[in-house]
Amino acid sequence: MRWLVGLDLTPHSVGLIRLARWLSARSGGALEFHALHADTRRALGLHGDGGELGSGPDLEPTLRQVRAFLEEHGVLEAFRSVDVGLGAPVELLPALARERGFDGLLLGRAAPRGRRPLVALGSVPRRLLRQPILPTAIVPPDLDPASLGRGPLLVGVNPSAYCLEAAALARRLARWLSLSVRMVHVVSHPAPVAAMGVLSVKPRDPTMATSDLMERLDASAAERAIERWVEDHGLGDLPLELRHGPISGSLRRAALDHEATMLMSGSRRLTLTERMLDSSVGSDLAAHADRPVVVVPAPLMSR
Repeated sequence: MRWLVGLDLTPHSVGLIRLARWLSARSGGALEFHALHADTRRALGLHGDGGELGSGPDLEPTLRQVRAFLEEHGVLEAFRSVDVGLGAPVELLPALARERGFDGLLLGRAAPRGRRPLVALGSVPRRLLRQPILPTAIVPPDLDPASLGRGPLLVGVNPSAYCLEAAALARRLARWLSLSVRMVHVVSHPAPVAAMGVLSVKPRDPTMATSDLMERLDASAAERAIERWVEDHGLGDLPLELRHGPISGSLRRAALDHEATMLMSGSRRLTLTERMLDSSVGSDLAAHADRPVVVVPAPLMSR
């Protein structure tokens, strides 16, 4: 499986390149990594080990800087090729991924672990996660490789088609990395609202006094639905854990409890309008998790 690694020459990319080295070594080279640094000061083009895309000025000095950066952190040998592109990363990365048939993207995020700054993801990961074309891994800048490999690949699932791709990729990665896969389904209860002096749960009638009972019935139905979905799609051999609460927070807690090596989530490819009405679990995990997060898009035909 071939991954395109989008990096800059700042501390934001340190966790990213450490993860690439760990994955390459752990998989015995079955996972390949190809580095791309985008030079945003010039017109679109490419120069490096992989050939040329478009045209532009000589990028050899920049390429030497990228190689020196990788060598300084002891990871140069983990990369099959090192390229320098000309143009915006949000355009260059998808273009090169299509041109060379890469299977996934690997990107660093802005916020270190345990921090919740105003800008958590950074503009490039945020924009590429809106409509991902490939499985996209987002990595904290201060990732410690010593924390990897202790626990499973943890996949957040619900009974939807887009989660099947995440589960399938988790199986493949688990074989290469000699890890297990664990699925977690979160039953998220509707937010309580106050109306007419009675605390209830939307969207049910705000005057109902039986909202607690209804909530339990809803949770029981959700649990039965996910169990049927698991069996119907041949995932019954994978452990399934049920949790209750906010989806993103519950998945992050499960990852912490199980010392998960990575978190994985399907992507619904939400449009801008859909994002205004519904949050993206994958993007929220990518922004705030303390470990790598892989967001896996469903095939376009499944939307």
